[in-house]
Amino acid sequence: MSLNENSYTKELAKVDKKVSYIKTRLDRLLELLLDNSIEKSEYDEKRRDLLDELEEADHEQQELQSAVKNDSQLKKRLAEFKTVLEQNEVMNEFDPTVFENMIEKIIIGEVDEQGNKNPYKITFIFKTGYTSDTNAPPPKKAGRPSKKSNDVENGTGEIENNFTCSHEIGHTGVMFVMILCL
Repeated sequence: MSLNENSYTKELAKVDKKVSYIKTRLDRLLELLLDNSIEKSEYDEKRRDLLDELEEADHEQQELQSAVKNDSQLKKRLAEFKTVLEQNEVMNEFDPTVFENMIEKIIIGEVDEQGNKNPYKITFIFKTGYTSDTNAPPPKKAGRPSKKSNDVENGTGEIENNFTCSHEIGHTGVMFVMILCL
């Protein structure tokens, strides 16, 4: 989700005017009926149409108000997150909302142009398009590792990991567990 509070606010102002206009038309329609300028059947038909328009506009208004509020809260959390990063403070608590709104996906492992596998590379792709790469330290081996289904022998008797994973953000719990397991 991009931060579109300004466009949401503009759209909300348009919808507010629309709601006000429909309410004014309903008032005028009632005045016409009271002045006997229109028949009751015509009044009922036009009133139904206006009430349908009003209901639709009210629904749109509520959605936009919610979007403006959510964007405002998100901007506040991101500003706090930015402050923490700028001050190099340790975050004591994982914030899944900030994480999901900043990170597009995480790629674990890579295969370079020569076909060399690096299962320790971690690439974070941010929603802004920025990427951040890091290499996780290889696990300490206590003896010969057991062969897993995604491992292959490289011809020298050693076992290589044949695993590259790319996971789209969607379920924060899975992503959090994945990061913790690194």
